[in-house]
Amino acid sequence: MTSAQYAQIEALEAEGKARDAARLAESAYTSAMNDRAKEVEDNAGWIIESAHFVRDAWNEAWGAVKGIGKPDSLADKVATVQAQIKALTTPHLDRAGNLVQAGGSDELQRLQEELNSLRRQQVQAGFKMVDDQLSARANEDAISA
Repeated sequence: MTSAQYAQIEALEAEGKARDAARLAESAYTSAMNDRAKEVEDNAGWIIESAHFVRDAWNEAWGAVKGIGKPDSLADKVATVQAQIKALTTPHLDRAGNLVQAGGSDELQRLQEELNSLRRQQVQAGFKMVDDQLSARANEDAISA
């Protein structure tokens, strides 16, 4: 509440207008609370962003700890190669600020070949899984017969 608002409230009370003074005090209080709520809301944005950053960093670190000694799955390898291809094929600015267009580099060709190989391995793994399931079912049928 400002000093002018306070003086106006005192003047209204001195004149015997207590209700008007109360309304003015309530209005000033409501306005101050709305302003403060807006400030809190604005400041909460960076707190929430910071919390998300900490959460993501923790999840990444915990995932790395859980993955120590564990080989990457085919899906992980595919995702890694796809991310590398995207990085090579996405236009970007170099250190001098010049736009660098994606080009047909040897690295890109090597990554495409690696991606194709990984996808073939995924298909073969799928066939093997189906074959194993059929063999297991045949064994179960033979045992139960």
